[in-house]
Amino acid sequence: MILSGRWRAAFAVLAITAVSPIRGQQAADQGAGADLRQFARAIGDATSGQRAGGGDQVDKVIIVGRQDSGELVVAGIQVVPRTGGTITLASTSDAVLRTRAIKSAAPEAEDRALAESRSIPVFIVGEWTTPATIREIGRHDGKMMFRVIDATGGAGAWQQWPR
Repeated sequence: MILSGRWRAAFAVLAITAVSPIRGQQAADQGAGADLRQFARAIGDATSGQRAGGGDQVDKVIIVGRQDSGELVVAGIQVVPRTGGTITLASTSDAVLRTRAIKSAAPEAEDRALAESRSIPVFIVGEWTTPATIREIGRHDGKMMFRVIDATGGAGAWQQWPR
């Protein structure tokens, strides 16, 4: 896929964006710490308006890792089919951001499966609002749950998975 000038500029910014680490602040079970939530908010807002070729049939996937210094970085970017796409992650990945063009009431089952199987936070970034709607999926009190990340990167209350 060839990226437009706006995409190249956005990813150039993303490649050098870093947030100071706050090690050891993982919330109960598998929830993201403040540094990951703020990073997800910054990256989510920067990428939510940038459409991938394929329209609403593809999702952008942004892999988050850490440099040796502890700074969070964009470790990889993938474009995958909306459903059934395989996301390739390194064992050192700290989180996944998956942007969606289609509005949904809650994260989807495959998002939950990724968070559960890899034991890392998965952030779903909704491209349908500005600022982007962001939901974090993680384990809380021994259950897979999700919560909303506000405009400052703060975390809302954990919510039960819809049935």
